Order: sequence, then C-alpha cells, then structure tokens
Amino acid sequence: EHHLTGVTLDTKDGKPGTIPFEAQLTWTNGTINGADANLCVEYGTSFSQHSDGVQLNPVAPPELPQLQPALLQPVQPQPALRAQAEELQKTARSATSAVSLLAKTDPSEVLAQGPEGAATKKFFSENLASLVKMGTFTQGVEEPDRWYHIEGRLDAAVQMLKNLSTSLGGRSFEVVKTETMNTPVIYFMIPGKASDAKEVLFYNHFDTMYPSKFQKPDDWEENKNPKFGIEGDRFKGRGVTDDKGPLLTVLMGAAMGASTSGNCVHFLWEMEEEVGSLSFVAGLAELKRTGKLPDQNKVSIGIISDTLWKDSKHPTVIYSLKGSFSLSIAADSGEKLANAFHTFVDGKTGKVRDGYGDCAVDVSDELDDWDRDGPTPSDGCVWHPELKDIKTEILQRMWVAPTLEPHKITADSDGKLTLQVTSRVPPGCTVGGLQDEFSRKFGDKIRDAGATFNIAANGAEPFNGAKPSGSLDTRVKEAWKAGFPEYDPVYNRIGGTIGTVEMLVKAFDNKFPILLFGLSLPLDGYHGDIEVFDYSRARGGMKVFKYMVETA
Repeated sequence: EHHLTGVTLDTKDGKPGTIPFEAQLTWTNGTINGADANLCVEYGTSFSQHSDGVQLNPVAPPELPQLQPALLQPVQPQPALRAQAEELQKTARSATSAVSLLAKTDPSEVLAQGPEGAATKKFFSENLASLVKMGTFTQGVEEPDRWYHIEGRLDAAVQMLKNLSTSLGGRSFEVVKTETMNTPVIYFMIPGKASDAKEVLFYNHFDTMYPSKFQKPDDWEENKNPKFGIEGDRFKGRGVTDDKGPLLTVLMGAAMGASTSGNCVHFLWEMEEEVGSLSFVAGLAELKRTGKLPDQNKVSIGIISDTLWKDSKHPTVIYSLKGSFSLSIAADSGEKLANAFHTFVDGKTGKVRDGYGDCAVDVSDELDDWDRDGPTPSDGCVWHPELKDIKTEILQRMWVAPTLEPHKITADSDGKLTLQVTSRVPPGCTVGGLQDEFSRKFGDKIRDAGATFNIAANGAEPFNGAKPSGSLDTRVKEAWKAGFPEYDPVYNRIGGTIGTVEMLVKAFDNKFPILLFGLSLPLDGYHGDIEVFDYSRARGGMKVFKYMVETA
C-alpha cells in the first residue's frame, strides 16, 4: 500500500485544529487525483489550484502508482493529520461541493480578448458553474433553513467571490457584517487608472430562490447544492438567470471596460435580495459610517441587472417599480373572511375601493410611449374581458395602480381562518402612508364584517425614477446597440417589487440616476422550476456594461 509521504498541512490562518476553507498541502512523494474539494497545493517550486478532476504531480519520481480515489492519505501513524484531513473533506463537501475558488482560464486572457474571445466564454462557463453549484437559497424556505445557516457555507461564498473579483482586477474588497445582519454586504472596486477617471456603480445579488425538484441532484439532502448543466450555449440551474449569470456578466463586462478606459467601477453585492434585502440597509450604513461607500458626487450612474426584457426582441431598461407590504385578515368563518375581503376589493373588477392608493404618480404623459414600447398582455386579459385591447389601461393597473392581492388561506386547530394579502405600493406613495391609509379606510369595515386584521411592520418602498433623456438616453441606447445591434431598446415601468433600488437611492441621497438593465427573457424561468440563461445574453451583456464603463 502506498501513501503520500512527507506531508504537511498548513491551515494558513495559524489556528491549529480547525481547517478553514482554504488550506495548503505539501508533500514529497505520491499523487493526488480527483476530488470535490479545493486545495491550494504547492509542489516543487510552483503553486497550483486543485479542483475537481485535476491531477497534480509532485516533483519526486512518479514511479509510485496513483492513490485512488483518495483526497488525502497521510502516512501512518499521524492521527492528528488524519483528523485534519477528514475535517477538510467534510467542510469541503458541506460548503462547496466541487466549487473552484478560481477558474482554470487565465483572467488576463479574458481582459485581452474581450466579449468575443474563446477564453472569455470558457472563463464564464467555469465560473458560472462554481457560482451555481453553491446553494445560496433564501426565498422558499423558512429562515432557519436558509443557506447561510449551513456550516461553512457563508465563509466559502465570500472567499469564492473575493477570489473571482480580485482575479479581474477587483481591489479594496470589504465584507461588511454587523450584529444586526444575517449576511454580509460585499463592496469592492476596480480602481481607475486614468487621471480623470469617471465612476460607475453596479449592484447584483448572490442569493436565489429555493431549487425546484428539477434543480436538485440525488445528493441534495447531503450537501444542499443544486444541479448545474450546459446544453450547447444554454446554462441550466437555480440562479443562472436570477442573478448569478447577470452578476458574472456585469463583473466581466465592467472589468473589460475599466481595462480599456481607465475608468473606475464600484460593486455592491448582497445575499438576501429574494427575501427583501434584509441586511442591505445596515450594510450600506456601515460602509457609509466607515467612509468606504463610494462618493455619491463622483458616481455618474448606478446599474442593477436583475430584471427581464419585455420580449425576446427588445432590451428593456426599467426606471420604476412598485413597493409592497404584507397584511393578514382573520375570521372564524369563510363567510366573514369573504365579507371582510369584499370591504376593500371589488371582487368583480379587482379594483381596490375608496380611493386607496390615489397617491400614485400621474403617468398620463407616458401613455403614448407605453402603447408603443410596453409589453402586450396575451389574449387581452382573460380575467377582465372589459380590458381587451386596451393596452395602456392594463399596463396602468399592472405598473402604477394600487392592488391588494390575496395569496393563501390557512386554518388553525380552532378553525380560525387567516387570509394572507399583499398590498402593492404604487410609485408616488410610501409604505407607511399606505399602511395608515388602509387602517383608516378599511379598519372599521373589516371589524364590522366580524374579522380582524394585522399589518406587517416593514415593507419594500416603491422606486419612482426618471426615464432617461438627453445624453443619458443616447448613451443607454448606444450601449444596448453595442451588445445587441439587431434590437431596439425600450424603457418601461414594471409592477413588481425590488426594494433594494430605493435603498440605494436613499443611501446615495438620490445624487445619480439608477436604472435596471435586465438580461433575462420572459421564458428564462425567473423564479420558475427550470431556470436557463443563454451565453448570447452574457456575451451581449458584457458589451453593454463595457460600453457603460467606457463612456462614464
């Protein structure tokens, strides 16, 4: 029986007994082949990265046969080293499962070749696989089961993102986490080399929806890491389109733009967007307190890539979203519950009653643009035939009208029924203002119907940005033409909620425009059971973000 000999294991943090995510292994004889861990391995005078399926051969004569399938087989007796090795294997399986800290492709080749390069495509594929294979789900599970409670997972994610960003020129990497935060906010920058460097800010998120049954491998219960697949130029897996594929696209395109222009790029990444960006405000505040938040007077634009095109032929820039808050109605019978709901929503038309949400912004001067550029609802509107062929009326209800949306009814052991409701908050209104309005206009009516209600304390504020005009309009359209020359970009509002946007607006005192540059298509499975992302979207997106940095 043969073993690795002359083995030493450096935990690199100077702490004996506990092996961190990254460790250094040195030996004199033997080989190590194929495993699902990550080891920085030193052999001879070179330094290499060990990732899945890569064989590393030491300088010593190779006459010893390979050890199969060992990750580590230290010389006996070395019980302490064996224990460390087993712990490393355990940590690697639970935290990473075949996730490489760095891709094999040289990042300098990516910057040299640009969006069309073969190395760029290879780098993107390798790193997207690493990002997706690490399960980072928040939405769809109760808080105790979210990804950041898996032992070692959060540290592994931060380390992977740090290595990825620094490989493309990222510097000043900050991991901000106070006692009130579940997960950290990550900030870093690619510093400008030009004496008159302009500045751009990008935001993305690293968390995902909970994987569907189609996205779980056979060993899901063991390591909680989803599947990743490639079919031609199409990637499959939870997070490929929301938002890990766009995150990687933004990073690579922005790095290319910084390299060619000398301009400065700032990045903000978070890990709880799918559940309302629960730690983002605190993270931004801490960055501001410590003087590490980008100077709001120097940033020319903030760009978020986390939305959809209106269809397959129109890149879509979003400048407005609804906010939302939750409430519940409870009663001891279905009749009372139905009567209570009827006090604030007309069951025939779906409209809210009593002028609720009249604070919504006036969009009358935008309707002609909506009629030209807005998405066309399929089949008119099957639930409201009176709206058939009235496109702008439908879009007004979707984008700026207040709604009170029922979700589910639950029953407790005593037969008490509870209806969960979401109130969408139109741009022009505020969460607090609409919460007070709901209580004032409907509270007594709900109680008279024999029910009670409870309004959640928090909510996501709406975002009412400005549609680009003048030089910004020209720049945005030219950027999209650089990436997707066959298509004409459009501007739209949307009726969904991304509370992060208004958080950024407030953190930077609304000093620069913030726009959402979506890369995904309506059929890419956003929040769906099967999520996909085509490399053509990534390649074109890199060109878009490269252009936005170059023209900052």
